[in-house]
Amino acid sequence: MKERVKWLEMKNLDVMVEENLILSNINLSLYEGENTAILGPNGAGKSTLIKLIERTLYPIVKTNSFFKIYGDENINIWDLRQRIGYLSTEFESRISPYTIAQDVILSGFYGTNGSGKKKTLNQPQKRRVNKLVSNLGLKKNIYNKPFGHLSDGQKRYILLARALVNQPKVLVLDEPTHRLDVKSKYLLLSLLKSLCNSGITLLQVTHNVETIINQNTRIVLLKDGKIIDDASPDKCLSSKNLSYLYETPLISNKTNGYWQIYPDIR
Repeated sequence: MKERVKWLEMKNLDVMVEENLILSNINLSLYEGENTAILGPNGAGKSTLIKLIERTLYPIVKTNSFFKIYGDENINIWDLRQRIGYLSTEFESRISPYTIAQDVILSGFYGTNGSGKKKTLNQPQKRRVNKLVSNLGLKKNIYNKPFGHLSDGQKRYILLARALVNQPKVLVLDEPTHRLDVKSKYLLLSLLKSLCNSGITLLQVTHNVETIINQNTRIVLLKDGKIIDDASPDKCLSSKNLSYLYETPLISNKTNGYWQIYPDIR
């Protein structure tokens, strides 16, 4: 039996931001091939968790506590970029509206936001980008437009392409459907399903139950900076658990492969 590859490990982790304890005693191990959704209300600590993985934020140093990516505490950012891609709506705000969409995608090779001096790609990189653009259905009239002229859905596809240029094994998604209309949301979710089926491992961080896809086989519930449950979707997404998570009476069900929640007005 093939041994599972552990790509993320957190043990007894505490994180402070501006003297506020945001995450407390976090214990979490994630594996390649296991698509996970971290679900919680606003203020639960989800964005802080993303910043830990991105290495833009660091935990408190204490005894018997560690943070590892692919088994290493001393994480090289350049090596990390080859293994993990990020789709973040927060990053979107740092891109100049005048940057050509193509340059945003290519910036994924260098860890920039697409502005500044352009760099020359080698032939394998060019072939990879061309194949990626084709697979994502990005038309040339989108590919060559300024980023600020694109719709929210088009911007999300450009950022997804940027996250995938290094052929990562893991894709980390921070509220991937934020601000998308119904059509754009379900097109993106369909694409995420295809990525899972192609072998990419997803870690999705969200407050929206409706964006959890069938391929998410594990749910982690985060509330007030603590993990309150970690199990299968059927267990974690019960009406009882979600009512406690969001502190309001809710009814949950699954229809046509998508989870939905409603207020319990009985």
